[in-house]
Amino acid sequence: MLYGHDALRRFKQLTGPNEVQYVRPIVAKDSQGNIIVQGEYGIIISLNYNDSDYSNIDILWEDYGFPNYKEKGLFGRFTVLYNEMELDPYELVIEVSNGNTVHLSY
Repeated sequence: MLYGHDALRRFKQLTGPNEVQYVRPIVAKDSQGNIIVQGEYGIIISLNYNDSDYSNIDILWEDYGFPNYKEKGLFGRFTVLYNEMELDPYELVIEVSNGNTVHLSY
């Protein structure tokens, strides 16, 4: 199991290390485990190798037909500084401060 910057770096290696933007299956759940949104969305991962606190992942909700993501308690950018990230054998899980989770398959 990997966490934080290490989890994000390995997820990028597994999914598209040479691409700037790519599409991944994503499921977002509320704090009770109910699905908020499920589908394929574009993502961009920015890794900062000098200071791992600033590594982040951007999910392009609006570009893929989900413009009201903020109303559902989601964000467009998740950073290892503010969000718990965990990589297990099947997915990257991002914990949002409001209790929601975002699951990205690879």
